Amino acid sequence: MIEFLDYQLDNFVWTNRFGFSGVAQQEERGLNGAFHIESTPIDVGRPITLSSQTAEPAGRIMPLMELARTTLGAFPLVINGVSYTVKFYHNPNAVVIQTDPDFFYSDADPDWFANVTLHFITV
Repeated sequence: MIEFLDYQLDNFVWTNRFGFSGVAQQEERGLNGAFHIESTPIDVGRPITLSSQTAEPAGRIMPLMELARTTLGAFPLVINGVSYTVKFYHNPNAVVIQTDPDFFYSDADPDWFANVTLHFITV
């Protein structure tokens, strides 16, 4: 179960769960040619991407889009009972909520969205 800010995301999965090492590392050579490696654990800045491969009703996704635009502070995101303090990830390379309308309409909002992806980052 995934929950945040009074939302429950039943059909979403954490797609990049195992794609984060949690360690920052820097390598350099000294003047004598010795190789130096510095490592430190990273507690914040972990990207969390949640995706749904099923059709989601517009009545759930449209408010999420507005929430991502207006909620700039941190909030808890609970995934399978584990709580993470996150923000919406306003990354210059990706939109916070990526989705495709199930059908394109010329003058009306869609009823369903497909391939919904939400981006968060731990703080």
